[in-house]
Amino acid sequence: MLSWKQLISSLHNLSKRLSDLGRREDALEIILEAVNLFRRLAAERPDLHADLAESLNSLSRRLLDLGCREDALEAIREAVDLRRQLVVDDPTAFNRYLACSLRNLSVCLSDLGCHDEAFEAAQEAENVSR
Repeated sequence: MLSWKQLISSLHNLSKRLSDLGRREDALEIILEAVNLFRRLAAERPDLHADLAESLNSLSRRLLDLGCREDALEAIREAVDLRRQLVVDDPTAFNRYLACSLRNLSVCLSDLGCHDEAFEAAQEAENVSR
């Protein structure tokens, strides 16, 4: 029997594959299901915050694929916030994930015409990666 975490991981993989096949609406629907499941689980299990952040990061990418820039920005900001908290506890384990989310934040901001903020996020991603 699959654990919740395995199920959600399978949803992530399915969402990515659907996106790769150009089935973007289906991919979004699947990743939203993963995010909703992780939200419920992470509310009681803080050890799942990293997984929730990854789901939000993926959600942001799926939303960008569909041109939903504002929603993508909201999702990636939440992912960045979660990953900032995780870095406080374990920088070695989470810095690269924070950098990834910051790069995605930079893309979202740039797509929205917020070029100064996009540059700051990209710069922070570079600093975190060092």
